[in-house]
Amino acid sequence: MRAVRPLIDAVAANGVPRDTFLRRARIDATHALSEDARLPRTKLFELFELALELTGDPAFGLHSVEALTSEAVSPLGALVSHAATLREALGSLQEFRALFGSESTFEIHEKDGKVRVRCHRFAEASVTAQRYLCEVSLGGLYLFLRRFEAAPVDYVAFAYRAPDYQAEYARVFEGRARFDQPWSGLCFDAAKLTAPAPHVDRELHDTLSAYARRRVRRLTVTQTWAERIHELLVWQSPPRDMSMRVVGKKLGVSVRSLRRHLSHEGKPYADIVSEARAAIAKVCLLDERRTIMETAQELGFSDNTSFHRAFKRWTGLTPMEYRRART
Repeated sequence: MRAVRPLIDAVAANGVPRDTFLRRARIDATHALSEDARLPRTKLFELFELALELTGDPAFGLHSVEALTSEAVSPLGALVSHAATLREALGSLQEFRALFGSESTFEIHEKDGKVRVRCHRFAEASVTAQRYLCEVSLGGLYLFLRRFEAAPVDYVAFAYRAPDYQAEYARVFEGRARFDQPWSGLCFDAAKLTAPAPHVDRELHDTLSAYARRRVRRLTVTQTWAERIHELLVWQSPPRDMSMRVVGKKLGVSVRSLRRHLSHEGKPYADIVSEARAAIAKVCLLDERRTIMETAQELGFSDNTSFHRAFKRWTGLTPMEYRRART
């Protein structure tokens, strides 16, 4: 959700109310505000496309990254801003990328006196989502590198044809954009890695580094099996299969091991499934375009009556009462 919050803010800055975006995205407001809430990449890609649809701005990726502030990506933004050199700043981006996702969106390679930063290609991303991701990643990196040098890179490559708004690429990347390339990324002289940062604060950088390491540790070590299962179930794409066999396979463990982990945590699997179904139902009901029957069917209920009974047990409200209270 740390990666989604700046997106929500950028959409709102384009005149789309936050509630509208969250409702269409089927994300509960309390989930959006959670510090460590996580989404699968496929959901994130859906949000990119939704942002483009709602804003009606095909160049939204480039425009949103221009408006991004270091506070929007705190603490990572402030951390890299106070690094001693460009090399240290890029190293911090790689070391603490887990604060924004389980997998980095780019890789850094140094060879033959050149540094190449390559965007990662995600097979599950549509052409539109992949282009948006490249615009945000490379646009953000380019603007960041501009703080170190007036002419920071040799060129910025894109592994797709020039879009209709090519002029915006020329403006943002100052004429250095190249299309129809074998990879997406940017290239610059390795000598620039020693370029000093414009605002170095060693004490603040070390303090923020220690804080970031604690946060990464909390994200990657302290999450319980029950929490991991709950997240997987909630953000699983329809049709949903909530069987322990399927969940175990996706988490890379056997059913027997899964039972053992949950027994150790004192959390029955049935309780996790019930809580996940309640969370899914709440998110689905935020979308007024969906009927209550469609929500019931997505959760595996054969009729409205049984869904109403279950939802009342979960929340104390009927589905319609909940929808009216939240929309």
